[in-house]
Amino acid sequence: LTHLSISEEKLSAIQAYPNPVEDWLMFSSQDQLLNATFFDSKGKQIEVLNFQQKGWDLSELSKGIYLVVVETNNGTRQTVRVLKK
Repeated sequence: LTHLSISEEKLSAIQAYPNPVEDWLMFSSQDQLLNATFFDSKGKQIEVLNFQQKGWDLSELSKGIYLVVVETNNGTRQTVRVLKK
């Protein structure tokens, strides 16, 4: 009996907080974050933001669910669901 090992690629755990958000949204990750692309619940691109700042004021956005695609410096992309109150 032979055991095969599977090497697992390290996945970037990107977290958005607070979630749900009322005004300021922040992100954290062990990797360097490059940009975040916001989409509404219909898939329409709302905005692309870079990570030159620590957070974004989302108070002008309508209440609802948004998908945020976050890209890191190593080319990883992760989609985060954000609830705007």
